[in-house]
Amino acid sequence: PTLRLRTAAAALRLRATDATVTVILLIWLFLGAGAPDDGYILNMGRTADAAGYLSNYYRFYGVAEAPFDWYYNFLALWAKVSPSILWMHIPALVAGLVSWFLISRIMLPRLGAGLAANRWANWAAAGVFLCFWMPFCSGLRTEGIIVLGSLLTWWAAEKALATRQLLPAALAAAAAALTMTL
Repeated sequence: PTLRLRTAAAALRLRATDATVTVILLIWLFLGAGAPDDGYILNMGRTADAAGYLSNYYRFYGVAEAPFDWYYNFLALWAKVSPSILWMHIPALVAGLVSWFLISRIMLPRLGAGLAANRWANWAAAGVFLCFWMPFCSGLRTEGIIVLGSLLTWWAAEKALATRQLLPAALAAAAAALTMTL
């Protein structure tokens, strides 16, 4: 039990790469450009109440997006608090932070203890993650949620295979289903 607690404490300890990724994503929340589709997606959410469903307001003359609309329905509810672009980008920020911690705490260690302990590898992973995340996943589009869902699916599926337990397999299936419907 003591070793397990020490291992958990070490995994939860913040590293310089974690602080760097967190600070850069927070700065990008305020200074980064939104995606070209931000207004398009926000207006689809705003018209959902009047239509009674989430319609593709601009492109398909109001045809429903179902079953690919759960995230847009979430954004429509999220926009009821405030339609401010900063507020609307918070889900992408949270997805980015969770994705980074899944990469740094789960994926890198699974590639080998030597790689996980290598500072250069951690900094390279942080750099590559930021270079991908900032231009592609900082708006209201679904790419950031797809990245998070893919990482969660991978983690749960690998956990199910390693432990031969059914619960992680069920979680992997649920994460994959939600990710595939984006």
